[in-house]
Amino acid sequence: MPVRDLTEGEKKEIEDGLKAGAVRKLDTTVASLLNKTNVSKIVQYHIQKSPYGSNLDMFSQMYRDDTVFDAEAPKRFKFHAADDTHPTALTGHNREEMTDETVALRVAWKAAQHKAKENRKAEDISNQRDRPLYGIADGDRNNLELAWVTRDPTGLPVELENEGSDGYRGKTHKLMSAGRINCCTSTDTLGLLEQIAKNTKSITGTDGRRVDTQEEVGTVPHEQRKLEHRWLIRRTTTMMCIYGLRHTEKIQCTRKTLDTLYTYIMGPRIAGRPNNPPTTLQLRHVENKMWTTIANQLQRGEKKTLEQACTDIIGDSVFWTNEFFSYCDGNKSHQPSPGSTGTKGDGGGKKPSWKSTPWYGKGKKGDWGQYGKGKKGDYGKGQYGKGKGKGKGQYGKGNKGGQNGWNNHGWGNYSDQSDVAWQGRRDRSDPTTKWPQGQPNCRKHHLHGTCPGNCNRDHSKCPNKKADGTWCNGNHPAHKCTEGHHP
Repeated sequence: MPVRDLTEGEKKEIEDGLKAGAVRKLDTTVASLLNKTNVSKIVQYHIQKSPYGSNLDMFSQMYRDDTVFDAEAPKRFKFHAADDTHPTALTGHNREEMTDETVALRVAWKAAQHKAKENRKAEDISNQRDRPLYGIADGDRNNLELAWVTRDPTGLPVELENEGSDGYRGKTHKLMSAGRINCCTSTDTLGLLEQIAKNTKSITGTDGRRVDTQEEVGTVPHEQRKLEHRWLIRRTTTMMCIYGLRHTEKIQCTRKTLDTLYTYIMGPRIAGRPNNPPTTLQLRHVENKMWTTIANQLQRGEKKTLEQACTDIIGDSVFWTNEFFSYCDGNKSHQPSPGSTGTKGDGGGKKPSWKSTPWYGKGKKGDWGQYGKGKKGDYGKGQYGKGKGKGKGQYGKGNKGGQNGWNNHGWGNYSDQSDVAWQGRRDRSDPTTKWPQGQPNCRKHHLHGTCPGNCNRDHSKCPNKKADGTWCNGNHPAHKCTEGHHP
């Protein structure tokens, strides 16, 4: 007995029910899916009479899983056999046709679940674009986390400590949904688990009304470890938005490309270069400039995708020369100078204004009036002139007629730094990852404690040889070592 078609009475029942409102029209998406999977008309008739046929979301949530669906769907839509003595269903299905009908209906049910999820995601994105605030809602965050698990090569959920804050991710998602890049500085790439201060900010909503919102206040990452974590937050947030906006072609990029870009920055060419390694301030500068350049290239149409921009900037020697090498090596104003930080013995203390320095203007008793006329007890008339006497000045007792150079005030080159004076002390520190052959020890620091810093030599461990032939390695300079040295 073949699967029967609708009888005239059943067709009239549907027509009358639609007119009277007793039967609802079959949802267009559901009807399309049922026709594509060749579900029979008699089964579609029973689906339309049920509450599930008129609503895609309800149809997709009919049953909990496949097992329950296979057991309950044939009974619910009348194409099952009553018992073994009646192997044919009322709809005309035999045993084999019942199985085929169940498979076809299950495929349509699975497709409806996928279609309903896509509709909800599109609705969430539309709501996000219309929202006047930059913050991201829990539903949006869950969708992006699901997109990460679905599309990331690892297939693992993202760690919360690497996710961006609501404000940072909201701005990033809003810009990337329009095909642009959020090129904010590392100061504003805040993490979800960070303690974030907020300031009240008044903005204009989509309806023209003024709205008071809470704007996140960025914090500067002073340590390199903290800076590298901010970089990880930027990469993670960017990739989550890329995974959630797969139809926005301009911002598409693979995780491997972003990892390669940051591996280059943290590698031996940039952050890990052995000679004159960059400071945290310089690393913040070059990373911020890099994202600004990438955003401008995409905005001007010089690069078609984020993937191309990230790949090309690694080989852009002009960019790295201008924004990194010239910035770090060519401009000395970006290098820490003696007197800027630290304590008075090592070039420390707050750097005074040039007008407050003792060599500005007329010299007074006990100071070193470098450009004024010296009085009794100063260091001389003019820069290299004669003094009129001896007196205790700011940096100790002055010599009559002595030169007022840098070396006369505790920072000079000591002659007693020869190999003879260094006997009984090791030349290099223990090997490290950065210094495979050991870092040279600073003789000026260990013999006299007079190095102003930034000499690129080791100050950390005492290099003295003890009486038993072992090295001291104490956390003090050699001239303060209680063990002494034994050549």
